[in-house]
Amino acid sequence: MNHAAIARAAQEYKPLLDDLRTMLDGYLDALLWLPRQDTAITPRSRFDPRPVVRVGPDFARGVLLVTVDPRRLTELVNTVLRRHDFPEQEFISGSRSGHLTFTCHDGAMAELSFWLKGDVEYWVYVPFRA
Repeated sequence: MNHAAIARAAQEYKPLLDDLRTMLDGYLDALLWLPRQDTAITPRSRFDPRPVVRVGPDFARGVLLVTVDPRRLTELVNTVLRRHDFPEQEFISGSRSGHLTFTCHDGAMAELSFWLKGDVEYWVYVPFRA
């Protein structure tokens, strides 16, 4: 376990997750937040075994999707992304599964993924170099 890589990723990207949570709490009503998972080295996915440092996810229940205006959500998300050197999103639109979702990368190739539909979940994958 590379504790230095975990500590660096947590220090750099937890403030982004905190800002997203604050923004969502201000925009959406009555979210029930689960405790954030610890930052850890993990396989990227069950289909991609390459290791990444995962910061988050943050997860909340209680989103009434009908109350979400995708244009307003995009504006609010972009305010947070600008503060953390991630590219702005043109428009957060629906996926085939009905989620409002986006994925973007910062200059260090950390990947922020965001999913919203009934629940909201987002996390950052940071490239891990052993």
